[in-house]
Amino acid sequence: MKLYHLIYEQKNIRKVSLAVLTYDNKVLIVKRSLHEKNHPGMWGFPGGGIEENETAFKAIMRECEEEIGVRPIRVKKLAQDDRITWFKGELLCDPLECIDLDYSEHDDWMLVDEMSMNEYEMIEGMGEVILKVLSGEEER
Repeated sequence: MKLYHLIYEQKNIRKVSLAVLTYDNKVLIVKRSLHEKNHPGMWGFPGGGIEENETAFKAIMRECEEEIGVRPIRVKKLAQDDRITWFKGELLCDPLECIDLDYSEHDDWMLVDEMSMNEYEMIEGMGEVILKVLSGEEER
């Protein structure tokens, strides 16, 4: 019975793409709506599920346009595991002028740096990713 559940659960794990977007040496985070199934009320990166016959790259570009109303530039793969593909990208415009948040999924957005990120209740592991991106460590 345990093996059945492991196989069933593996088949139903939805693959997702997440965007670590920078602007002015800060990283954009979004606050998930309280009605969201996963991590309600917590701060995370823009992103979402990869649709059937869609690449992780196409998914993150679509999700950014849907969730924050912006298409990032200089997008490249940062990391990948069995479920999540992380991308690093940049916001070309001042977020105060161009972010058009999808309030059906998110309640707020913020730009954070190494110091200010600790003020937000973030999804586990995000802080480490933010520090790597801001330090340029992922490019070495």
